Amino acid sequence: MNDINGFAEWVRSVHPTSEAATIQIAGQHLYLIFDTKLASQIYRRSQTFIFDPFILQTSQILGANKQDMKKLTEGAQVVSPAPAAEDSGSRILHDLHALTPQHLTGKSLDRLTDYFINVICADIDKRFPKKDDENYAWETMDLCEFVKSTWCHASITALFGTNIYEIWPGIEKWLWAFDKEFQKMFTQMPRAVMPKPYALLDEGQEMCEKWEAEALAAEERGEIGGDPDWDKYWGLRFVRLRDEYLRKSGLSTKFRAGNQVVFIWGCYTDQIESLRWATASPSPRVVRQDTQLGPYHLKKGNMAMVHSRTLQMDEATWCIPGKPESHPSKFWAERFLDGDSETEKVRVEENAEAESNYSSDIKASHPVAKPLKPKQHEVVGAKSKEMQARMLALRPFGGGTTLCPGRHFATNEIMGGLAALLLRLEIEVDEDALAKNGSPLPDLSKQAIEILPAATTMVFRSAIKHIPFCCFAI
Repeated sequence: MNDINGFAEWVRSVHPTSEAATIQIAGQHLYLIFDTKLASQIYRRSQTFIFDPFILQTSQILGANKQDMKKLTEGAQVVSPAPAAEDSGSRILHDLHALTPQHLTGKSLDRLTDYFINVICADIDKRFPKKDDENYAWETMDLCEFVKSTWCHASITALFGTNIYEIWPGIEKWLWAFDKEFQKMFTQMPRAVMPKPYALLDEGQEMCEKWEAEALAAEERGEIGGDPDWDKYWGLRFVRLRDEYLRKSGLSTKFRAGNQVVFIWGCYTDQIESLRWATASPSPRVVRQDTQLGPYHLKKGNMAMVHSRTLQMDEATWCIPGKPESHPSKFWAERFLDGDSETEKVRVEENAEAESNYSSDIKASHPVAKPLKPKQHEVVGAKSKEMQARMLALRPFGGGTTLCPGRHFATNEIMGGLAALLLRLEIEVDEDALAKNGSPLPDLSKQAIEILPAATTMVFRSAIKHIPFCCFAI
């Protein structure tokens, strides 16, 4: 649990040519997948290799009571449904899944990105105010800490509004602490054994309950008129609609708050998933029934795990004959410049098949079920459509129904945030600090937010009118 990436890579080193490996843990089989074609099959067959059990487990950790779990389980993909369980036809997990893409793409994505970039620029200008004369001193500071604080503030404000900071001024400090402890809770050890993770969750739930209560009170006072794209209480319209759906579904206040806790945690992991700030997490699925996967027979009730990092660094996936720069360990700017139309087409088809299989399976589970239908979101401009399709090719073994719904926002955050940083500041490496500390190396045992330690100090200077050049290095 503390280093699942390291464990999977150790297994891979023991079996370097195997497409898959089986590990027995506590009487259960864990199938580690190291082949892109097998991984692609797992993602496409979303009715057989299911993810809902992990969502239900997380919901229990986040404070869902028995009534909440009953509602969440209705229509969920599970290995063994409860016998004669009541089914009202609601499909909460599916509906939330269908709701998300509608609001994190197209015009809604553009507005969200604008909010994020505006906060980034305002924070940079506040920290490094423009000066009239060009003879001002350089300021030495830690780039990692500056980016963590600035990007965190911009992400939370863009999604959750400004009022959450009035309620919870320590939210950023809490976030980093929660990130280090959250995964421990999946061991399902009691509170007495590991009080710190639960204490951090309690704090997050308490603050999110207050955030929701104040937003609802503002609505009653008429401070949020109409259907705004963004307001200071709820933040983005999507967050408001999402909370409204959870309330109308009859889910408890405590669970709604816990759900928002993880949403806050997840929104920040989006924009640091590349540039050596984060690492690909393993992607688990539960085997719903005995099935054949290539030459392997997988047994019902066990877990299949696609080790994303191993596949993402697979030479066979990326290397182009005659182009040594195409090796996955190398930065090659042209890698995605022209695109591979055939590969991108296959990835789009695979993703569509996975979504179709998932929706069909949910609808077939109850004759009167009326789950939300994913809407065809509007994507502005031919280039935007091309980029969103090409996003799937960045993960050349697919992702199925659990591709990060915030991946388009993440891309905009990464590129837009970096552009804002470079256009507003002149940056150089502190060579003395670099010689003393060496280049920072990521802690690849981590799977979520903070994997790059603050080992290198950078020198900042605020730009005035024109910057002759910008150099950026970590």
